[in-house]
Amino acid sequence: MKKKEILIIALLLVVCIEAFSVAFKFVVKAAVHRGNESFHIVSDKKIVENTVELSEFKKLDLDVASVNTYVEPGDTYKLEYHVYENNIPVIDQGRDSLSIKQPSNVGLFNFNPGNWEGEEQYYKITVPKTAEVINVDMEATSGMISIEDIDVEGKILISSGNVKLENSKSDELYLHATSGNIEMKDVELQKLKLDLTSGDLCASDCVAENIDAEMTSGNMDFDDMKFNNAYFDLTSGNIELEAVGSEDDYSFDMKSTSGDFEVNGKKIDEGYHTDAGKDRIIKVDMTSGSFNISFTE
Repeated sequence: MKKKEILIIALLLVVCIEAFSVAFKFVVKAAVHRGNESFHIVSDKKIVENTVELSEFKKLDLDVASVNTYVEPGDTYKLEYHVYENNIPVIDQGRDSLSIKQPSNVGLFNFNPGNWEGEEQYYKITVPKTAEVINVDMEATSGMISIEDIDVEGKILISSGNVKLENSKSDELYLHATSGNIEMKDVELQKLKLDLTSGDLCASDCVAENIDAEMTSGNMDFDDMKFNNAYFDLTSGNIELEAVGSEDDYSFDMKSTSGDFEVNGKKIDEGYHTDAGKDRIIKVDMTSGSFNISFTE
């Protein structure tokens, strides 16, 4: 190769390297600037507190990213919020319905200042104690949804975070968690449908005529659970079930590809099947993992 051609190639390489270096510095500078801008815009905002009087509603739609949400009894219908300015709720109330949404936060980095400063952000929805069952369609990315002493039916979905449901009655409820935790106590339902990708569920002193539970991985722990029909579809993970009554009260249809069954302290290797004609039925389809069942009597 001639010296002239070599020189031209070398010069082109130098130009390309310098251009790439300048472009890279520009992109990094822009990203850092955008990140700082978003962070400061969020962190400079102050907490806003307000109370909004509401009219009666029978349907509640909730869509939040990170703000904690509480539904609890009171004297009137109202919404109290304690949030940063960028999380002031968008409220839409129509006939018998209420919609509450957390605004979308736009930015390269969306920090929640409450996580850094220990300042809880929350929406608190108050419902009279005399209210009828509320149909809920609630979704949260993170944070917590807490419902206490209010009767609700419908569905509650979380990506992560926590759901707490206590002292509630209704016909049907669907709970889904991608991860996070679901806690139930003193809940009475005709049908309980559970869908857990991972994470943990803990239910104590609950009643359900029918349970339909599906879990990819994670843990389900039922303490003092009363039911008539229960179906568990388990890919992996662990289920601990303490059922009200005795083993003789139930018929069983339990099978597994691999994994472990334990019934009232006895290990079962290949599944457990009885055809006792009982009104109460426990059915389990398990790929792997463990399923342990005990009884209160």
